[in-house]
Amino acid sequence: MPLPDAHYVENTGDVPVVYLEVLKNRIYNDISVNQWLGLTPPQIVEDHLKLPESVIANLPKTKPYIVPGNTNLTTTNFTGNPE
Repeated sequence: MPLPDAHYVENTGDVPVVYLEVLKNRIYNDISVNQWLGLTPPQIVEDHLKLPESVIANLPKTKPYIVPGNTNLTTTNFTGNPE
């Protein structure tokens, strides 16, 4: 079975986009870049990505599979913490 390529969705327009992805597969796999960076020693992330300590401190150590969105469906809270 071939491995899937990484992908992302970017809104390049001027209006908000609501995106829902549904996959039919027996096995679900994904990689969370936020979680990966959150588990990397903070000094390494700061040195390489030049991110402020406040951003690095808020990177999640675990990845929620479903993240909450706001009620008007135009933004998503990618931290997994309720607002």
